[in-house]
Amino acid sequence: NSGTISSEENLAISNYATVNHSDGTVSSSATSKVTVINATAGSYTLSGGSITSNTGNAFINQGTFMMKSGTMTTGGNAPTYVNNGGTTTINDGIIIQSQKNRALIYNLAGTTNIEGINLNNKDVTVQNGASDNTTAILNINSGTISSEEEAAIINYATVNHSGGTVSSNATSKVTVYNPATGSYTLSGGSITSSASNAFSNLGTFVMTSGTMTTDGNAPTYVNNGGTATIRGGTIIQSQNNSPLVYNKVGTTNIDGMSFTHNSSALKNGNAIDDSVIMNLTNCNITSTGSTAITNYGSLTITNGSVTSSAANAINNSRKVTLKGNAKITIKNYPTIYNKSGATLTKDSTVTVTNMGGGTAIYNAS
Repeated sequence: NSGTISSEENLAISNYATVNHSDGTVSSSATSKVTVINATAGSYTLSGGSITSNTGNAFINQGTFMMKSGTMTTGGNAPTYVNNGGTTTINDGIIIQSQKNRALIYNLAGTTNIEGINLNNKDVTVQNGASDNTTAILNINSGTISSEEEAAIINYATVNHSGGTVSSNATSKVTVYNPATGSYTLSGGSITSSASNAFSNLGTFVMTSGTMTTDGNAPTYVNNGGTATIRGGTIIQSQNNSPLVYNKVGTTNIDGMSFTHNSSALKNGNAIDDSVIMNLTNCNITSTGSTAITNYGSLTITNGSVTSSAANAINNSRKVTLKGNAKITIKNYPTIYNKSGATLTKDSTVTVTNMGGGTAIYNAS
């Protein structure tokens, strides 16, 4: 409830039972030790006061930890809080990494729930899992996770994002980086970037709701070798100069979405490559200032519509397949522009129309 518990060369607290920490200071000056270790059987609630470490982690949790208030700080080159197999719920309070070169929260293993706290760091703010430890679960339900100069989240394991804001002000870093082992589901809340991509995916990404935004000169979402499924929510590129979705490498499936953009709305591939796959089903894609879809890979459109008021509806460098009742429409340019060597296959039920009386399908020689 008050007072000071400190250690010069070791842990300040090792907990195997129950700790209710409502005030006072718990600290350690040890060069290689954490301040508090909460063992598997331990339950620790921080509702006031502070936990500080001069050089190591402030807290390592293997049991149950809840933070309702208070402050947790490390002055060393280490994450402030480490969840190492336990269950963590963080509602409020302040978490500081004063060197600003490690994560505030490192969910190495176990489950961490973000429930309302505002987390801000200069470096990566939250790391979930590791390249050799992919079992961790991070649930983001409310609050803010933001970074000034790096990614806000690096995810090697599983993230369920249903509420709250994840953001980055970094000029050259993405807001969320999802490596090959990562699985990230966005079902609410928002992911924003002030200058770069909001999301870079090398693993598995599913978007069913929520908002993804970039204010920079970059695509909002980049699939960089992973598998993406987008079937709900809103994607914004506020500068109107880069695609909303860029499937650079891998597979992107988009189902039931309506995108309107002043630039090219979708880009599939960066160079001719059949393994770069984009599947659109029941989507309505519109560009008011450029080509609606630019394709260098394998693009399949089933039902839905693609339109542009300023350029080709589809600029195809490799392979396009049109199925069902897809409607491809434009007024003043060739509706589909097939570059030399590109192929187009379409069902008889598909309509490709040039409403200005011009060329519907142009095949460059």
